[in-house]
Amino acid sequence: MNDQALNALTTLGLTPGEAKTYLALAAVETSEATPLADLAQVPQPRIYSYLEGLESKGIIVKTILQGKPNRYSAEDIDVVFSKLQRDLRQEIKAAKKFIRTQQDLNKSSTKEEIPVAVILGRTAIASRIQTIANQAENNVVLFYHDYYEQMVQKYFSDVNVEVITPLPQMGSHPLIQAIMQSEIMDAFRETRVMLLLVDVDFDQPDCASVNIVAFPKRDDVEPLLVHIRHPLILELQMGIMSPILSLINTSGR
Repeated sequence: MNDQALNALTTLGLTPGEAKTYLALAAVETSEATPLADLAQVPQPRIYSYLEGLESKGIIVKTILQGKPNRYSAEDIDVVFSKLQRDLRQEIKAAKKFIRTQQDLNKSSTKEEIPVAVILGRTAIASRIQTIANQAENNVVLFYHDYYEQMVQKYFSDVNVEVITPLPQMGSHPLIQAIMQSEIMDAFRETRVMLLLVDVDFDQPDCASVNIVAFPKRDDVEPLLVHIRHPLILELQMGIMSPILSLINTSGR
């Protein structure tokens, strides 16, 4: 029996016994339970529970014959894999929803949230950027050095939120003007910086978090990501970042 096929079916949610039973049944198209157990190389007493499991998942059909043993038929393999993949996606979606609900409950029960966090190292930074892309609810505004073009394409091309990069016609917006006149833009000239503003409210202006990624041009200087999450307005967030940017520029020269 093909190990790759068995692994694929178990990955998609079948038990090993169900996977063996389905593959054996698919090979002969239709069979009674007793000979099928031999074909599947599963214990005779367990074959009925495997068949019931497969039937409940909708990937085999049982035919009841008067005065004769029941016969079982396998659904088409394309239909089976499509259904199992769909079921698995639903289970993953439900699991992610549960985990996020638990995370939200834990956050709401936390008395004090740390407004600033610093993350060091390329792998950790890449992981946090992917998390930012996945967890943003409305939009992500990006300012970035050309160095980050591939990273932006990798993590933000398929996200389900609006990804905004400053355009010339946005230059008159108070939020964009505030950023352009801040020390952040000086940092772009001093080192390789990417700025990510998450879930921006353009009317306030305000945002859920500000994230600065800095990869200094010197290889001996550790790259870092500064995550700022504060309930106050963007101007205060900019103020918190100013000394951090100065440190980045000094270490990156």
